[in-house]
Amino acid sequence: MERPYAGRAVVTETIRGVVIEIPVKRNWFVILFFCAWLGGWLLGELFALSTVLGTDASFSNPATLFMIVWLVAWSVGGLFAIRIVIWMIMGKEIISFEDGVLKVERKGALFSSPKQFDMREVKNFSVNPVSEVDMFMGFSPKKRFLSIGDSGALKFDYGLKTIRVASGIDEAEAKCLLSMLISKQIVKEQ
Repeated sequence: MERPYAGRAVVTETIRGVVIEIPVKRNWFVILFFCAWLGGWLLGELFALSTVLGTDASFSNPATLFMIVWLVAWSVGGLFAIRIVIWMIMGKEIISFEDGVLKVERKGALFSSPKQFDMREVKNFSVNPVSEVDMFMGFSPKKRFLSIGDSGALKFDYGLKTIRVASGIDEAEAKCLLSMLISKQIVKEQ
């Protein structure tokens, strides 16, 4: 018989409120694939750099200009892959409800800054049905190309925008977290 699933979220009560930490779901196939891809990427990057910085490289040469454009695009692709690998290995979403502020921080997500929301403006806090693709990848390829953690199992309205948080957990765990937040009167029941 299988044991009941204990959940991924770690809830900590502080003097100032509640902090929820959710480690990213690691997908070892994706991690290994991107690491192997990055090996080939590095060879391409070094080849392109040596071509652009070579002794007979002239910026008036169309081939050199093409290589510079290609190098920029190739570098962006590599940064995207590095970002995913780091996120999947070390990523953690920290959602804190302290002092009337909802703060969402994605530790391990390169180029990501914490977001803060005034709890008085947070409306319609609810469970967001999570698709299998979003759970598999840990980020939402349908929404924004470089988005990480935008496919969360919890959602709320903030002004005229819907914010999704708590990626990497199932709906059942999201319902449990929402129930706990309602019982502690951190969010209002819908």
